[in-house]
Amino acid sequence: MAATAQAARIEALIRESFLRLLKTRDVESITVSELAREAGINRSTFYRHYDSIFAVLGDCIALNAGNADKKVPDPDDPEFMEKVRLVLEDSFRDIATHPELYGMAGRYQSKVGVARHVAILQERANAFYEGLMPGLEARYPGLSAARKYIPSVLAHVGGGITDLWVMSGMKESPEEMSRMELRIFCGLLEGFAAC
Repeated sequence: MAATAQAARIEALIRESFLRLLKTRDVESITVSELAREAGINRSTFYRHYDSIFAVLGDCIALNAGNADKKVPDPDDPEFMEKVRLVLEDSFRDIATHPELYGMAGRYQSKVGVARHVAILQERANAFYEGLMPGLEARYPGLSAARKYIPSVLAHVGGGITDLWVMSGMKESPEEMSRMELRIFCGLLEGFAAC
């Protein structure tokens, strides 16, 4: 087995073990010794791959966040808005898989090992909303006056909607949430276009 394949396997094992521990424990109470024991490795193996528990958390956040920025629909697609909704639905499904990671991304964003990943996630969200602009401008004439603000507004509104969903226990399905978020976005866009 190649060294990189073995390293990837060990890192995946560490992350899986971390997520198991996280279901019953707070991240701050998980020790490297405990995580290594759960993963069936020793501490020195852990430190060859990660420098802290928070570095593992950062990787888990990044790897479970999806990749909406790579799924921007073609602006000329007649099903553009439905495809946007499906990307939003995928994002809600990703969060529903590990909701504890979503909350920790904000709570521990200043910790070394997490901050870099949170910044990358914010960049990816901004890239997604920026990528939507050609398709949105084609559907909502008049957006150009507010164009520089719209991706940021949509990202913040989307983040707020997601926060409320997670804090309220995720009672609505990812499909329901994606439909609600898209309706809110459409209302905002109509308002921007009318001004």
